[in-house]
Amino acid sequence: MGVGMQALEQQVQLFGELTSLTERGSLSDAEALCLYNCFARTQDTFNTVGEYVQSEAQRMAAENQ
Repeated sequence: MGVGMQALEQQVQLFGELTSLTERGSLSDAEALCLYNCFARTQDTFNTVGEYVQSEAQRMAAENQ
């Protein structure tokens, strides 16, 4: 699988994750959009969507304390 295809697959996976979080009320639409855009810009930093979501959730939790 090419790198571009893998990147697209990860973006689709992230979109699904964020959609389920907004549907459960864990994230606002604006937060989800911000996370999605940030991931698209920093995609090469994280191996998986799960790592990215976890790191962002920790960062946001720290900011909200």
